[in-house]
Amino acid sequence: MENARARGTMSWVWDKRDSFCQFIFQKEPMRNLRIPPKFSELYHHELPDTVIFKGPSGNEWPAKLQKDIDSVCVQDDGWQNFYRDNALGNSEFLTFWYDGKKYFNVQVFDPTGVERLNVDPSKHRPRGGPRKHPVGSQNIPLSKSPNSHGKHNPELEQNRLEKIQVEERLSELKEEGKDLPDVRMSSDPGKHKNKNKLPCRHLEKNASTSEENARLEAVKETFTSDFPFFMSYMRRSIVEKAKPLPVPSKFAKEHFLWRSTNIVLRDAEGQTWKVAHHCNGKRHYFSRGWRAFLYDNELKIGDVCIFEVRHKEEVRVHIYRLPGTSAV
Repeated sequence: MENARARGTMSWVWDKRDSFCQFIFQKEPMRNLRIPPKFSELYHHELPDTVIFKGPSGNEWPAKLQKDIDSVCVQDDGWQNFYRDNALGNSEFLTFWYDGKKYFNVQVFDPTGVERLNVDPSKHRPRGGPRKHPVGSQNIPLSKSPNSHGKHNPELEQNRLEKIQVEERLSELKEEGKDLPDVRMSSDPGKHKNKNKLPCRHLEKNASTSEENARLEAVKETFTSDFPFFMSYMRRSIVEKAKPLPVPSKFAKEHFLWRSTNIVLRDAEGQTWKVAHHCNGKRHYFSRGWRAFLYDNELKIGDVCIFEVRHKEEVRVHIYRLPGTSAV
């Protein structure tokens, strides 16, 4: 493996496996930078104990790696210093290119997709300064495999951090008095990576009030997926009376839910629940087993669940708690 980007040039010739990507959303860096599992599997034995991040300015930041059996993390101040010195935290997209020895050349793209070639020192936020919009960050390997066997669960951590963003967005929508459209589902996989360009990523038609619509809209703006999904607002009838959960008919027919069958719901921690999908004419809903999922996850009125179809008989569930509440 040879680095074809000579000093002072902008020419790249790389194998795509030599790189991984990361979206940046929060102002303050997370304590650890987790190397994506697929990348770790490829280079676990090649990666040294100390690596060097080289930024757009050409400056270098050494950082130590913590290697476990199935994961690799950057666990010292090196990554945090790189984060602060390069003024990250405004929806940037980073690509890390590994030279096969100890260097990671880092490309930084701003929210408009333009590569950043240097950093304005005036934009640096003082170390320890207060964060304004802590939202979370998510590692995304170039490999399309969604599986992760590491101990750290970025999906669960991101869900907790994004709760603050949802609350802020909900407040903005209320202040704007925005009249939100009816909500439906999203069933077209592969069209959810860029929410700003997605013309119609719908939600489940489950909200009748503007507040429910605003809540769903706020959650929708924080979630992206390559897989089909639908969203459900936890109403009083669902939570307190434990009624079956409606599933959008069109969504059910287009995917594996076109008939009565058993499926598996899996949460962010990997826990599973067997649930019956029942089809009664044009109506589809989760019945037997749904109550156990509801109670075990301590769902409350105002929570939003995203049901993401990963496999024919398995659905990944992302739970967005109502801001100001949490499971006991």
